[in-house]
Amino acid sequence: MIVYLHGKLAYTTQDSAIIECAGVGYEVYMPARELGELPDSGKEVLIFTSHQMKEGSEELYGFLEKSEVGLFNLLLNVPSVGPKSAISIMSVLDENALKFAILARDTATLSKVPGVGKKTSEKIIIEIGSKVEKMAADENISVFTSAALGSKKKGSKNEDSAERKVKEEAVEALAALGYTSTDALKAVNAVEYKEGMDSGEILSCALKNLAD
Repeated sequence: MIVYLHGKLAYTTQDSAIIECAGVGYEVYMPARELGELPDSGKEVLIFTSHQMKEGSEELYGFLEKSEVGLFNLLLNVPSVGPKSAISIMSVLDENALKFAILARDTATLSKVPGVGKKTSEKIIIEIGSKVEKMAADENISVFTSAALGSKKKGSKNEDSAERKVKEEAVEALAALGYTSTDALKAVNAVEYKEGMDSGEILSCALKNLAD
């Protein structure tokens, strides 16, 4: 099982990178946005991979971050989502945006990916939502659900409860203004909460974040 490649970038194609390791060239399929982030040919690269073997064929799918491999592998647990579809999803949505969309149950954002309709979006949320939430918690990042909105540095239970309440109200207000759940959650979570802030103040700050 190949879990990463450390070598020189030989060249790229429309959907893959050819990595030379010890004189052997490995083709690695990668998200389009990450192919654009690779260095010039001949430069050293480290690519984390998911090694897929099926019906006598082998393919490598690669990412610049190890955590992306875990997310990619989770997507493969969803019925009707194969490696090519998963790469397409991660080409349109980066790691955080994809996690936000799943945890916010935001089918509108997921459906922006070509070939991923509402039904597939719903399957993704149902099949791997809880696993993505656990992944986010294990990585010590904010979990973007209404039950877990809050600061990364926790205070008393009462303080946490007050913060969650005003943030939830701000998210609902943004949704009423037409923003997607993902955009609303991201904007609200980016607000630095100070004790005593009300939902109106949170909303005002979140709108500024969305305008930037």
